[in-house]
Amino acid sequence: MAGLAIIHDGRRLTLRRRVRRGKPVGNMLRRLGVTMEQRVVLLLHDGPEFVCSFWGALKIGAVPVPTNTLPQAARL
Repeated sequence: MAGLAIIHDGRRLTLRRRVRRGKPVGNMLRRLGVTMEQRVVLLLHDGPEFVCSFWGALKIGAVPVPTNTLPQAARL
């Protein structure tokens, strides 16, 4: 299947559609003062929202930094 990027909750989503939806995320990041090459921490579960946020940050030249949403055991 050409263009298939994500299967989530039974839905098939294309990367092109996800990237277009990242534009509002990029615009929101700009309104918050994020500029090119600044890091943006993404603390999201895997899914379409993560993809939109990741590509939205890239579209404005920011650097998305994905983080793990699972709690880590305390180090001894």
